[in-house]
Amino acid sequence: MIGVAFLANSVNIYAGFNGLEAGLGLITSTCLGICASLYGSVESTLILFTLAGSLLAFLKFNIYPAKIFIGNSGTYLIGAVIASAIIVGTIKTVGLIACAPYIINACLRLLGGLKWTVGNLTADGKVVCDKVTALWGVFMYKKPISEKALVLRCWLLQLVFGLLAVLYALLATYNGWFL
Repeated sequence: MIGVAFLANSVNIYAGFNGLEAGLGLITSTCLGICASLYGSVESTLILFTLAGSLLAFLKFNIYPAKIFIGNSGTYLIGAVIASAIIVGTIKTVGLIACAPYIINACLRLLGGLKWTVGNLTADGKVVCDKVTALWGVFMYKKPISEKALVLRCWLLQLVFGLLAVLYALLATYNGWFL
């Protein structure tokens, strides 16, 4: 239960830019869905691919410039569904790997005192920060970046961790490792 609440909150506090939450959720749920199918967890596979399909449809309208926003209820839902699927499918190791960016961001936020900041807006519409208090701050620390580029970099980072989880799942199923 604590894991569900933690991941739901971790997804929520990673939010803040157009398309970020839905894109990260899409990448995470797709990669974990692949892992769950490799491990033979039908329930988790269905849950995760259903979430991925929903987020893919939602992302069409949520990408920069967003026409609709996911809000807190949507981010909590994404985190809770992913955490529940990890628990139901007993895919905790790959779940930790795939969700590492959420966990790192939560730790950065906790170290920063949970202050809500998305950086400063420059005259040319780019964002920049002078202090890293969230994972996206790494990409805009003292170097202005457009919102689209920032979100894309966050997506790519999430994809790296998602693919690491898939690679682990492939190796685990091939070598008979403990899940």
